[in-house]
Amino acid sequence: PERMSIVYDGVDSERFRPPSDEERRQARERYAVEPGRFVLAFLGALTDNKRPDTLIRAVRRLTEAGEDVETLLAGQGPEEAGLRALAAELEVTERVRLLGYQDARRVLWAADAMVLPSRSEGVARVMSEAMLSGVVVVRTPAGGAELLVPGVTGLVFPHGDDQELARQLQELIDTPELREAIATAALEDALSRFTVIQMTQLIEQAYLEVIEEQRA
Repeated sequence: PERMSIVYDGVDSERFRPPSDEERRQARERYAVEPGRFVLAFLGALTDNKRPDTLIRAVRRLTEAGEDVETLLAGQGPEEAGLRALAAELEVTERVRLLGYQDARRVLWAADAMVLPSRSEGVARVMSEAMLSGVVVVRTPAGGAELLVPGVTGLVFPHGDDQELARQLQELIDTPELREAIATAALEDALSRFTVIQMTQLIEQAYLEVIEEQRA
């Protein structure tokens, strides 16, 4: 273990950053989001492993509770038809937007929270992109969840548990100061670990340590 180093995939922090008020307005306008609506984002392949159905079921719970929420599902995959059918079955078609492939930054700039409900996962790059964009990450304990401090830099819910997901999202809706605190802490953490600059510096450091060891 002492001979191993971990370098996380770097994200362009000049591109993925919190939007200005005008940039956020334009992003939400692009997706015709109603003023004041709480927006959830899903970015990834529409596959069974990614479990976007968990998010749709949570949206149903939130709408039943009277919350004004909307989900932007950005991605393509074999589950698309099934997800459309599920949204219709749960009567949330107007609250679930299947957008196909989209520019990740545009979707994140329109969102209040990004949900990653995967059954299994690597270290999802979209998590870092969301953190750098000032968007709260709500995810399962799949791979990479250890990079979040629950309740501090993100939220974690059990795989497939749409009830707990809805509860955590409800907390974010009801407590804007919590949402802001998590987003701020996550942004600071991501800037210190998940940028291209950090990645290149750590790779350089690893090579220099090997070179120095060989010279010794």
